[in-house]
Amino acid sequence: PLIPLSQSLMIMSFSKERRNLALALWNMVAVVGPIAGPILGGWITYDYTWPWIFFINIPIGIFCVIAIRTTYKNRETPSEKVRVDAVGILLLAFGVTALQIILDQGQQLDWWRSNIIRVLTVVSIVSFIFMVIWELNDPNPAFDLRLFKNRNFAIGTALVSLSYMVLFGVIVISPLWLQEMMGYTALWAGLAVSTMGIIPFLTVIFVAKLMDRYRLKYLVLFAFFAYGFALFFFTTFTTAVTFKEIALSRLLFGVGICTWLAPLTAISFAYFPHEKLATGQGVFHFFRILMGGVGTSLFVTIWERRATHHHSNLVDSINVFNPVSKSLFHDLAQWRLTGERALQIVDNSAWKQAYMLSLNDIFYLGGWAFVIFFIFTLFLRKRKQTLNPSQ
Repeated sequence: PLIPLSQSLMIMSFSKERRNLALALWNMVAVVGPIAGPILGGWITYDYTWPWIFFINIPIGIFCVIAIRTTYKNRETPSEKVRVDAVGILLLAFGVTALQIILDQGQQLDWWRSNIIRVLTVVSIVSFIFMVIWELNDPNPAFDLRLFKNRNFAIGTALVSLSYMVLFGVIVISPLWLQEMMGYTALWAGLAVSTMGIIPFLTVIFVAKLMDRYRLKYLVLFAFFAYGFALFFFTTFTTAVTFKEIALSRLLFGVGICTWLAPLTAISFAYFPHEKLATGQGVFHFFRILMGGVGTSLFVTIWERRATHHHSNLVDSINVFNPVSKSLFHDLAQWRLTGERALQIVDNSAWKQAYMLSLNDIFYLGGWAFVIFFIFTLFLRKRKQTLNPSQ
């Protein structure tokens, strides 16, 4: 609940004139945080030890508690005692828990060839089906599905969830490729991809002014265009790509991040009733975070399987009848690398190329996904004014 609660507080704590600035600041922290995380985590694990990744949260948590109590000690919102939808919460917990285990362990257990994954899939599907039936008939649902009658909210939630799935999948895959295939350390892999957070950090106030001046819909369209363009550009990468080229290319990705989450959140809630704001924020960010996990597992699986496909195609061309293969083995023999050693070197090179080709497939897939998101953004109701939860 931390993310929707924090955003709800930001919206309700600022005046209408400063609300877009608050949303832009929140967006900057929400996006830059996951980008900066790999750098900090890489530095801690490389120079110290991995348990400190968890210990470092203790002073941060203490600071947050003190800051919240100091800031909001004299501010209370009206509250009322309502019946807790225990059944809905329980069904949601069963469904989400089963789904998270599937996503976390699916690749290791070979997905639906595993009986454990099959059972968890049934549990997840049945739980979600019963949850939908229950929530639609409960007078005070914990997960209010009736909110999706609002067109902007329904389209906005779908767009933010699916775009976050693609974005997070690409963010996770890139450092994995750099570490496993390109020989980068965790720290340097994090540094290579972290440049995408520079532009959002530097332009937060400028983006807030854009949200005040232009239609939010156009800003979201620009974000999806920038994402798609960047991903199609990434498909030009080869195994010879340098650290500088990777870092500069991620700056291009950061252009899309600038006008993505804050404007999309604002336009999704532009026609939302004030009394449903907190509930809507919870649903909105629940799907966003859930699809981030889905994107991670989905993209890693696609990456691994496409790499196997490309490796099979590459090694098929390595034979005594191929003049390139003969030349390669002849060159290796000059360095006294023959027999199994030579085959191992060639196989390792084939795997490196296969994972590079698979990564390019991921980028193509992501690029076309953002083309589709761009089209569906056109169905959002245009609104030039700033977010006003009272409307």
